[in-house]
Amino acid sequence: DVVDLTVPDVYDDNSKNLCNLLSSPDDDNAPICLSDSLYYTETDFTECITANKIQNQQNLTIISLNIANIFSKLKFLKLFVNNITVSNNKPDVIVVVETHITTSVNAGYSPDELKTILPGYVFYHRGRENKKGGGVGIFVSCEIRGEVETVELARFQEEHFENLVVRIPNVIKNHKKDSDQNLIIAAIYRQPNSNNLDIFTEELEKLIKQVDKRNNEIVLAGDMNLDLLKYDSHQGTSNYLDLLSQHKLLPRLVRPTRIKRQSATLIDHLFTRDNLKTIRSSIINTEIAGNCGYTDHFPVFVILEAKKIHAKPNEPITRSFFSKKNHIDRKEKL
Repeated sequence: DVVDLTVPDVYDDNSKNLCNLLSSPDDDNAPICLSDSLYYTETDFTECITANKIQNQQNLTIISLNIANIFSKLKFLKLFVNNITVSNNKPDVIVVVETHITTSVNAGYSPDELKTILPGYVFYHRGRENKKGGGVGIFVSCEIRGEVETVELARFQEEHFENLVVRIPNVIKNHKKDSDQNLIIAAIYRQPNSNNLDIFTEELEKLIKQVDKRNNEIVLAGDMNLDLLKYDSHQGTSNYLDLLSQHKLLPRLVRPTRIKRQSATLIDHLFTRDNLKTIRSSIINTEIAGNCGYTDHFPVFVILEAKKIHAKPNEPITRSFFSKKNHIDRKEKL
């Protein structure tokens, strides 16, 4: 019998590391400065957060996951978020793709209920109108200070280029200027289909051109169904990586994010700018994912340097409506 691949199997395979592939002397134009992607357990992740003193007031943590139907996986998502939340740090943004929310399928939730489907977060989403499946969403922590807004920068094309973009103003530190940068987060899903690659690439380029500005920090996240480990043998993947590299966006994940039986592919992507704002990025090996999980995609994360984006808790306000004398008089009357 063929034994399913495990994380250690994949980790020991040098051909499953994009860093090794891009360091090939035959490829002079490949992106550089990539960091290896480790596989963290939930405990490893929380210990890393604690040991490196990563705090919401100074950093911004973004999780991305192909949820494969948010309605059936909601309780597992809640458990996962709870398990990786520690004092002073909780995920600020959670990107989910393949939500399976459509205009006709919402599992009985009203629009207001969908918006608060995950406690402590506001949920923004876009879904299909005509077909089942697909859909993208972004959870933004209620603690983030600033007016979060969705912006339409590219057409939502079912199966081809399903996207949702949110803008969070002035949350990224800018050391060279007095003003801080906006954060643009794009959740993207492309259904696997060789016939949609041209449309996907064209729409992605339009989106990137609109957000590639100095006052924007950019995060592209989602399931593109393009295996970056095949960039040198698949033209569509090569064109995709070239496009992002031209805009100085680097892949922050370099090892397989989906392990299914004997297949290990890097199809879940996280891209950020080629600068020092990206502190850490890797893959989380959790029980909800992998061969025995509820989704065969691993959650992935990136941590950015940010300014103090979380408002302090409101201090309790105490007011006295009666003087001591009036209180005594009132008590006697009663």
